[in-house]
This record gives sequence, structure tokens and C-alpha cells, in this order.
Amino acid sequence: MCIRDRFCGEKNKLTIEEAAFPAVNPITYILQAAPEAPAATVSATEDKKIEDAVSVLFCLDVSGSMDATTSVSKKMKYANNDHVITRLEALKIAIDSQIEKMAKETPNMKVGFVTFESAIELIGDGTYPPKKFSGADLSEFHSLVEKTLNDHEKFMSQPVGKTKSALLEKLAGINTGGGTALGPGLVVAAALASKGAPGSRVIICTDGMANEGMGSISGDLNTTKLFYNQVGEYAQQHGIIVSIISLVSSECRLDLLSPIANLTSGDIVRIDPTKLSTDFSAFISEKIIATAVNVKVKLHKVLQYRRVLPEFLSEDKSVYTLKVGNVTRDTQVTFEYCMKPISQLALMADVDLAVQKKFPFQAQIEYKSLDGKKCVKVITQFQEFTEKIEESKQGVNMNVVQTHSLRSAAEIAQRGNYEESSRSIEQYAQLASNPTEKKKFKNATVPFQKAVMRQKQTGSNAQCDEMTIQMNKACLLYTSPSPRDQRGSRMPSSA
Repeated sequence: MCIRDRFCGEKNKLTIEEAAFPAVNPITYILQAAPEAPAATVSATEDKKIEDAVSVLFCLDVSGSMDATTSVSKKMKYANNDHVITRLEALKIAIDSQIEKMAKETPNMKVGFVTFESAIELIGDGTYPPKKFSGADLSEFHSLVEKTLNDHEKFMSQPVGKTKSALLEKLAGINTGGGTALGPGLVVAAALASKGAPGSRVIICTDGMANEGMGSISGDLNTTKLFYNQVGEYAQQHGIIVSIISLVSSECRLDLLSPIANLTSGDIVRIDPTKLSTDFSAFISEKIIATAVNVKVKLHKVLQYRRVLPEFLSEDKSVYTLKVGNVTRDTQVTFEYCMKPISQLALMADVDLAVQKKFPFQAQIEYKSLDGKKCVKVITQFQEFTEKIEESKQGVNMNVVQTHSLRSAAEIAQRGNYEESSRSIEQYAQLASNPTEKKKFKNATVPFQKAVMRQKQTGSNAQCDEMTIQMNKACLLYTSPSPRDQRGSRMPSSA
């Protein structure tokens, strides 16, 4: 039998009967079964077993700048003075409360420390004497990973329910040192976390810019960027989430670190040192639901993507392929499309836009489930279109538009085009269907626009960090509309 492809219009000869076509949408195919003995077996208690096999590594900056102080109203735990607290002391308080919480709520989870200054100290779960890396060790990625993995079982042997006391004792003994070998510290922490189950975490806490070893900003910036991309890809391959906590009033060049968080579905935030305890738990609570995620979104041949880099598109610009990596339930990505030029549409003899009132869209999501299965989920939706702009606005999801506009504007701003960045947000605001929606949209984008303007005026690393944080917040994977969003939905001719 022959069937016409809904997207390109070509007729394809098939050797299967129509009754064998999948009758459900979306549909999930299993490409490869789970290993016979996965690291974290999923069964009736799958969430609990996976959670127990997860590792959390705190990668802590203990450089000299962590001695900077903040005034407080009373003496606090770990503080040496009554009315001031150092950044490191505030960090210790926050981690102390988290270890107490994890020991009580997730006692089988493994927790460890890695500290960095001019040297790296691998503390792990506190049950084995610490190991230091320095000198040439800080310049070789693969060698440092191998040396760390060789000692993994010594340093991450027990769950936090048994190591709480040892961890808190080691935490109390951590002191500040010299420079900031952030890159090597991150490599050691990621290597340790790679032996945990998918969803293991590395939480970087820093107040300064890397200035020693791999990833130092004092060297060639292109080499530095490649290094952090390499670390991000390593973490992504092993299902590790990397989140970055930058302390307020510090400069960290988060634009260089952001690829790691973006590749691994991590977060980037700036936190007041005195508020670390209240904000810390959010970095541990969110769970990965799949790893090694790749998304391919197909448009009908009369449509094409716009504002997307060519390396992510097919030759005719109608297929978008994106390597996402780890995903949580909140992981999101946006894309933007429009009609192809009239000159190209005129050559499509099999398409009559006067007759055709809807177009197909298809998302193909390849992923590895937490029990090790390789799967692909296929979602196909039809979208009606209209040439009436006011009618099309009635179906616009402004939450999607808001997130996409921030990400798009941030990418423009990072190239130094600040005015164009602001104009692009104004253009997206025009998609709002009423004044209330438009006002809500503009209010939501104000923090980003202020960060962009401060960056334009000062050019400082601190403002660059703020802009990077705003960009990290704007990641949206729009696979298919919910039933609520589908009702009355319309696609404008230049959506």
C-alpha cells in the first residue's frame, strides 16, 4: 500500500497493513531493553530505590575570598564572631542543615565534599582520610578523572544515614586557603558523582572567578569555554545535574559556567550568604526523569524555523534537532517558526493554502529511562492556522512566549546587541491578546531587561553574571499543548 507523508507530501510504499499502524498518540517505542542488572533497579518501589542510589557532591569554594564577612544580629553556629559571619561560615550552616535533613529523610543517599582553593581536597563521605590534588594534577582532565575514580569506593562507601557525624566533623574543620581552582574541583566532584545513579548531583558553591588550573579565566578564553563544555558533556553523559550557587556581591563569570548547568538541567542562582539555609534544599529536591534526551521536531514543508542556528536544522529548515541531555519534569525548550518565502511556496504544486487549514507537527523524543531502557516517544499534533492576527492571539500561551522571548533576548544581548535585545522583547509582547496579558508579560521581563541595561552601562562581570542567571531561567521544552491549551488554538501565518 502507499501512504502520503503528512510533512513532505511524498508517497511512500509500505509493506505493512493499515491495521498495524499505531492507534494511540503519543506513542512510546522501546529501542533497547534495560540491562539485566541496572545500578538502580526500578520496580514497585522505583522512586525510592533510585533515590537511594543517588549521590550528592558539594563542591565548595574555600579560597581566601570566602573570608569576606556580613553583619548578623546574633552569634551563629560555626561563626567565630558575635555579629559578623564569613561566607564560608554561612555556607557551613546551610550545608549542616541539609545533611541533617538528608540523614533523616533520605538516609540511604550518599553525600560527599570536594573543596577547592589553590589545591583540591577530596573529602568524600568523611570516612576516609582526605586526598589532595595539586600542581600538574590540576591541568589534565582525563588523568584527574581516572585518579578520582580509582579511589571512588574509599571516599563514597557509606550512605549519609551512617556518615552524618563524620561529614559534620569534616565540615567544621574546613578552612580557607589561596586561589580558586574551580575547574579541577568540578572535575573531581563530577567524577565521584558519575558512580551514582542517574540524577546524582554536583552543587558548586563559589564566590569568585576560577584563576588556577583547568578552566582558569587567566588563560585563553576559548580554551576555557571548551573545558567547561567538556565537563558539562561528561556530566550529561552520566546523568549528573550540576547546579551553581554564586554568592551575592561576588563576580564569578557565570557566562563561562552556564553551559554546564544548561547541558545538565541544573540551576544557576545568586544567593545572599545569610539566606543560604532557606534556599539550599531546592537544588536537591528536583529529580531527573530521563537522561540522554535528544529531541527532533518536524514541521510541515511549508514552514521553517527561524532564529535557530543552522547546525540544529535540516537543509530545508523544517526539522529541528536538539541534544537536551538530562530532563526533570520542569525541563523546557522553545522554538520559533514561520511560513517559508513565497518564492518557495510557489514551487509546491501539491499544497493549496486556500484549502489547507491545518498543519502537522511531530516531536520525536529519544531518551534513556532511569532503569536503563532506550526509548523514543513520538507526539503528533495538528495545528489550525489563520491569517487573522487577532484571532491567532486567542490561542497564544504567553507563558511559552515569555520564556522564549527571554532566552532569545539573552542570546542577542550576549553578543553585545543590547538595543536589539530589548526590541525583541517588545515584539514578543505584541502577541498578547489583551492589555492585562501584555502588562503581565512586560512585568515578568523587567528583571532581565534591567540586567541587560546595567551590563550595557557598566560592562562588569557582576552584571554579566546577572544576565546569565536570567538566561538560565529561560529554558522551555514545548513538546505538545495540554488539552486546555489546544482549545481554540490558532497558528498565525508568522507564528
